[in-house]
Amino acid sequence: MYQILANSWNGLTNGNGHINSAFRNITISHIADEYVNAYTVVLRKIGFNEQQLVFFTDYRSPKVSQISSHNRLTVCGYNPATQIQLIFKGVATIHYRDEVAQHNWKVEGYKGQKSYLAKPAPSTAIEQPDDGLSYLASPQSNGDTPDGYENFAVVVIDVKQMEYLKLSPTGNRRAQFTLQPSGAWQGTWLIP
Repeated sequence: MYQILANSWNGLTNGNGHINSAFRNITISHIADEYVNAYTVVLRKIGFNEQQLVFFTDYRSPKVSQISSHNRLTVCGYNPATQIQLIFKGVATIHYRDEVAQHNWKVEGYKGQKSYLAKPAPSTAIEQPDDGLSYLASPQSNGDTPDGYENFAVVVIDVKQMEYLKLSPTGNRRAQFTLQPSGAWQGTWLIP
């Protein structure tokens, strides 16, 4: 049973950063106002030893204040090739203009950094489709690229529980692993 736990984290780690990995883009869900919000983010880092999942976001995005208010998140990923679903539940911390954010900003390339320069801010209503970056190529731009660090945030999820579901025509299998105060994982089989 505990090999499932190790294989699940390894599957995430092996897919981290690979554009074609099933677990590169994951779904994050959390309470927000009167509804549950769910959206896809790029999984940036995985730490099995630290039991952490990491993604980046624009600090101006509504999700930052929503996660700050309700920091318990559920993360779901599915690999259609292996028919494995992984669900992680944990507590999120937002890092903004601190050592964690600075370190991750330095390893993020220009193409990724550019994403944090959108004007106006994410989720602002606009009249025409636009990514918010067109002003960078406008004739009024002096050619200098502003630094988007002031909008960059890192969300670190401390995982407390993981569920594994394997779909199979010969019988589905489901297991749940809960992180104990000692730091050890306790697993149990569940009816799918």
